This record gives sequence, structure tokens and C-alpha cells, in this order.
Amino acid sequence: MVVFEWIILIFEFLMMMLSWQFWVVLGILGLIVGSIFLTPIGGIAILVVCLVIAFIVYLLEGFINEQMAKLEAKRSERRRQKRIAKQQRKERRARWRKQLWIKIKQKISTRS
Repeated sequence: MVVFEWIILIFEFLMMMLSWQFWVVLGILGLIVGSIFLTPIGGIAILVVCLVIAFIVYLLEGFINEQMAKLEAKRSERRRQKRIAKQQRKERRARWRKQLWIKIKQKISTRS
């Protein structure tokens, strides 16, 4: 699970660096520059390739955000379970101390 979290963090970093908006802008620039230096079809090809990459990055971004939300939900559930367990332990110890105190009082009162 830790490896999966690291992979997600790496992908998240890459998504920050190369968002789908980056690829759209790169495609438009590629269309302009490609139309000047190549044939117009070359510029359109660059635009299409960049738009396909932008779409793939957009889908990956959604998937990664969904996975991060799931991981965060699991983490918060674990924290909640730990907090509940800690509270229950505290209550059990308090009951045990109370019962022990009652037993000690009874022994003291029977000796008197």
C-alpha cells in the first residue's frame, strides 16, 4: 500500500508539472509554429497529438484525484478507529480502577 501511495504522489507531482492545460497550449503553439515551418497538415498533426495527450492527462488527473480521496478516507477512518479504541481502553481502565477501589474498600471494612 505504501508503494501505491508513493506512485500516486509521483504521478500527482507530474500532473502539477504537466497539466492538461499545458498540453492544449503546447498544441496550439505547435499548430502555429508547425504551420509556419511545416505544411499546414504538420501543424494540425501536432495539435491533434497534443490534444490526445491532454485528454489522457485529464483522465489520469481524475483517476489520481479519486484514488487520493479514497486513500484519505481510509486514513481518516483508521484515525477514527484508533481514537475510538483509545477511548474504550481509557474507559475499561477507569472501570477496572473503580472496581479495584471498591474491592479495597470492602476488604478494609471487613477487617475493621
